Amino acid sequence: MRIECAATPEIEAYIEDLKTQILFEIIPRYFSSQELKKIEQLHLLNPDHVANSRYNGLLQEALQVISSLQTIMAVIECIRHREIQKRHEILFEKNVEILERYGFSFPLTIDQFAKEQCQVNMYYPNVSTYSFAVN
Repeated sequence: MRIECAATPEIEAYIEDLKTQILFEIIPRYFSSQELKKIEQLHLLNPDHVANSRYNGLLQEALQVISSLQTIMAVIECIRHREIQKRHEILFEKNVEILERYGFSFPLTIDQFAKEQCQVNMYYPNVSTYSFAVN
């Protein structure tokens, strides 16, 4: 018999906050409106749309998901101003694998977040008005 601790509601809310930040603040900087419509259909970071999701809301799983989301965000922010290096690729891919292990689909590649892809002027970082439908 094994006893596991469940993630607290605050931890679950923090995961949702990180997902929202990626979906509504980071991704729209790198994709056109047409591409965003296609991405929306992929149900990014939504384990509810994965048939065999392994995320059960346990504390250890939640902390791994949080760590992976934070790392992906940090890598994207880092390469926004520099060239992609091998260490960035390794970190990005490792954390995407962790997310996908728990059913958080993230089929985007690091190359899609290269500094040349960023479509937001650095003086107006919140230019993007696109948002995913919340159903």
